Amino acid sequence: MRSRILVAARALVLDHGTTAFTMAELASAADVALVTPYNYFDSKAGVLYALLDLEGAQAQAVERIADTPSAEGLDLTLAFGESRARRYLADAPLYRPVFNGLFGLDPAAEDRGSQRSPWVQLWEQGLLLASAAGDLAAGVETAPVARSLHRQFNVLLRDWALGHIEDQHFEPETRYATALLLSAVVSEQLRPDWLARVIDAQPGVGGFPPTPG
Repeated sequence: MRSRILVAARALVLDHGTTAFTMAELASAADVALVTPYNYFDSKAGVLYALLDLEGAQAQAVERIADTPSAEGLDLTLAFGESRARRYLADAPLYRPVFNGLFGLDPAAEDRGSQRSPWVQLWEQGLLLASAAGDLAAGVETAPVARSLHRQFNVLLRDWALGHIEDQHFEPETRYATALLLSAVVSEQLRPDWLARVIDAQPGVGGFPPTPG
């Protein structure tokens, strides 16, 4: 029954490009009683969260991190942000309106305001590797940086969901913003390299002119 309701909700989103349907319309589309969606998901926000399959996305992220134990921590952190953007872009007709609807219903959206959400902990995995390798500046604590990366990504995600960032700019914007933040916390020895990465990422970002050839 849960799957039946989610299939109907997904179809409504893809057919209309919005999450403006009512729970009554969802029940009708799923051919179930009016109370059934509430019994399984409590609310419309619960339906939208289920469509995102956040637990599945987080499990995939854990697998990717586990499969690359030898990766440089900073590169892994950068790649994590890019992979999240690619995941949402791969099914943009679903994810964009669902996130748009969720941010309207729940401003905290992905993590419901938790500073120790699974996403924050995943951001921190790469930072911990970088710290152990001596790649972060002295005194940098990984947890606050991970929370900043998470908040930063959510701002970009919201702008993308609202249509302020075009599809082709979402991943480059994520790469640029992540590299910029990391350039502020890396060791002095690595800072020139990361500042160069920031400059290299600029051409793909909306608002930046192309780098002259």
